[in-house]
Amino acid sequence: MGFSVVVAVTLLSITVIMVFTGVFLQVNNYVNKVGDAMQSQIDLRGDKSRTEIEIINVSQDSSTHIYVENTGAEVLDPSRINMFINGNLVPEGNYWMGGAGYFTETPTTQTTYVYNISNASQIIGFFEEDVTTKSFVYTNNSAAFYWEPSDVIELISDYAILSTGDNVKVSVDYGVFDKYIF
Repeated sequence: MGFSVVVAVTLLSITVIMVFTGVFLQVNNYVNKVGDAMQSQIDLRGDKSRTEIEIINVSQDSSTHIYVENTGAEVLDPSRINMFINGNLVPEGNYWMGGAGYFTETPTTQTTYVYNISNASQIIGFFEEDVTTKSFVYTNNSAAFYWEPSDVIELISDYAILSTGDNVKVSVDYGVFDKYIF
């Protein structure tokens, strides 16, 4: 073998090593990107599985008040809430956060009198009922807050829920939602 053969083999070896290095770097980069995407998807599924809400009360006066509890383990961002009434998305300007808080329950006894049908002023009996009154206590009504697990938020809407069969649906991150039917 001559000198030219040694130089040719050396140059071919260096070229092969450089090509394999380039291919390896590209494949390694692809594997890393696929791995990152898979990890992101696993994290997203984990976050979704730890996210849960429940509509615990709906009341009406001149507005509709919807009370939603974060029953999951994730801290949620209240600015990412969507509300639907009877399947229609309520525009963001038509509902707002009243704040975060909790419900207190006060048990009381209520007396109901039974009147004579022919003489409405004559009481013929009475009975007592145990009644529980719920009231919402605000712990945070600032413009910006995070929705911690077990916290209840109040959503106020100027859309009215008018009849039986109407429903309200509240959705949060990851497509998690709860629906309340009247």
